[in-house]
Amino acid sequence: FMIKLSYKTVEVIEQEANDFSSRCCINSVPVDVELIAEKLGLRIVPIMTSDKSFKGFFAPKTKEIGIRITFFEEEKSNIYRFTIAHELAHFVMHMSIYDNFHGATLEEWTNFYIENADVIDRAERQADIFAGFLLLPSKFLNEDLDSFNRAFVNYNEDLRTDKIEHMIARKYGVAPKTAQIRLQELAKRWK
Repeated sequence: FMIKLSYKTVEVIEQEANDFSSRCCINSVPVDVELIAEKLGLRIVPIMTSDKSFKGFFAPKTKEIGIRITFFEEEKSNIYRFTIAHELAHFVMHMSIYDNFHGATLEEWTNFYIENADVIDRAERQADIFAGFLLLPSKFLNEDLDSFNRAFVNYNEDLRTDKIEHMIARKYGVAPKTAQIRLQELAKRWK
């Protein structure tokens, strides 16, 4: 049988991420996603794979977040943190999918994914959006954005935007692309 997953707007996902952040008592950045996983009783385990597209997965039966082993390297810490946040999103928003998954291996998950590709793709997009809001919480981001805008007020717009994205990325422990996407979402609301 086919599983179902409701569509969610960015605003709904943001509210879910904010509610989760409040429940987890997130009060500083960078957000400690490892500690959040630990408090939820989830273990983070390295996964060896030759599949280049694999980043991570959530296994509710074993309470594990599997992460590609190469992401444990220091220079990939942004990907590592985003992947954990993404898998936490599945824990928060998509347990109905996992309730329909009765396997335990990566191969069984792959088959389940193929059979339910449209729904899983929607869940993956939702998890990416949630991860952005979790790692770059609005309550801190708005304040930092104001501060960085003042600091770079004399720069032309493109250079100011680039500088701000890199400062935000560094402070929040995310990739510049993640900061860029999150800041673009904020900019849409100001227009």
